[in-house]
Amino acid sequence: MSQKMKSPGSVLSGEVSGLPSDRPALIGDIGGTHARFALVSSSGEIRRETVVPTRAYPDLRAALGAYLEETDAEVPLRGAVVCAAGPLAHGEIRLCNGPWVVSEDALKRVTGAADPVLLNDFTAVALSIPTLARSDLRFLGGRESEPGCAIGVLGPGTGLGVSGAIPTRDGHWAAITGEGGHVSLAPATRRESDVVLSLHERFGHASGERVLSGSGIETLYRVLCELDGNVPEDLDAAKIALRGNRQECETCHEVVNLFAAWLGSVAGDLALTLGAKGGVYVAGGIIPKWSDAFNTRLFRERFEAKGRFSDYLQPIPTYLVTAKYPVFAGLAALATRVA
Repeated sequence: MSQKMKSPGSVLSGEVSGLPSDRPALIGDIGGTHARFALVSSSGEIRRETVVPTRAYPDLRAALGAYLEETDAEVPLRGAVVCAAGPLAHGEIRLCNGPWVVSEDALKRVTGAADPVLLNDFTAVALSIPTLARSDLRFLGGRESEPGCAIGVLGPGTGLGVSGAIPTRDGHWAAITGEGGHVSLAPATRRESDVVLSLHERFGHASGERVLSGSGIETLYRVLCELDGNVPEDLDAAKIALRGNRQECETCHEVVNLFAAWLGSVAGDLALTLGAKGGVYVAGGIIPKWSDAFNTRLFRERFEAKGRFSDYLQPIPTYLVTAKYPVFAGLAALATRVA
């Protein structure tokens, strides 16, 4: 196998590159709201985890420099494996919902790692799924997963991440990188058609992320108020979800139900697209906070509501990822293989 990793694609399919050193590797998960960093030993132990607001620093170099100074990490590090919320192009990711540009060059300059790995955040989430324990998951319906089959992953948070993974012959997983959160949103009821039309009028396109995200919850609330001729209150996504899940506000309650329904529809589309008989996993920062208030019944109804292919989808299991930082497991596993 090659001893020099030249692209994330080769790593994701199992190629290994090593740098002989006792120093730790860096892992990072960078989103539009928060950036998370940690150090990983050569044995895969994760330590010195920290979370900082993305907007507290002007760029990645400033945030990462402050983290390394705080942890007294000696540069150069053994390696660096970092994911960020956006499409990877030409060695950099421009955050979809944040101001930073995350680049391989910046990682190399700050950490001293010779071959840093940069990948999309939900590519990293997909790689983490096979490392999770049953205790890190909550069953959302279906039957048992079929071994040796693809898995699908999606997660509403600051945006809507979508990915998947396929098992390889060497016992690893090859992750799929894409921007499935921006596919067109399909209505299933007259009410949903009205919402989609309003989104088209506002934004020129109605994507999954326009409703299945933190800002999407707020947009959905305003659209429903407009459709019903009501004046919206000044509520953020967390308050809308809280009032909706407690059924303290009729419009907010409709928001969380539409959210669950559309999430089920998009998850079902993903299962059909990937043939994800290994299961579909819901991650992201929103649904775990809803806990038992999340409408699992509505989610599964819409997951399976695919006409002639309902029978195909009924046995496919769906899970909620409840691990605090699931992406770190995948990044740490990757770091031990490539650094």
